[in-house]
Amino acid sequence: MAKTRPVVDSSTIFATKGAGGAVAESRPKKPISEEKLVDLNFKVPDSFRRRFKIRAAEEGITGVEMLRRMFDAS
Repeated sequence: MAKTRPVVDSSTIFATKGAGGAVAESRPKKPISEEKLVDLNFKVPDSFRRRFKIRAAEEGITGVEMLRRMFDAS
């Protein structure tokens, strides 16, 4: 006996013209800084990295913006 697969509504899978605005809105409209960006290379514990990335994602900001906010708050 063959198993039947559930029917998938293709409207939820494929993008439609004009429906892609949410992705564009989540990106910064302009560069955060006009100053040249350079790598900042240091090590942190894995638990801190995980918390940092989760918090930035919850705020909807980049890691660079998260660091700037942390320094501005201090």
